Amino acid sequence: SATGDAAIVAALRALLAVELASLAAELQPAVENGDTVTACDRLHRLRAACGFCGANALDTAGDALRAALNQPTETRAVAWRKFAEAISATSAALAALD
Repeated sequence: SATGDAAIVAALRALLAVELASLAAELQPAVENGDTVTACDRLHRLRAACGFCGANALDTAGDALRAALNQPTETRAVAWRKFAEAISATSAALAALD
């Protein structure tokens, strides 16, 4: 029901934009070091925000990254690059809504 109110959706999108500004710096060390507990926790929290804001591509990239966390370093790196691209694209889309 919250997403039926345009002001609430705008506020949630603004919060997501702020979150995305620091997400890569927060998450990348965990991904690179194979810290699956920290990375999975952070991706789980992001999933809720993606759902409320309609950031489906970012959520999908997060799922792929989560799946790659227990894989070899190169597989994690590829998933990370795609996730970072999704962060950038989502940030740009949110900025265009302002």
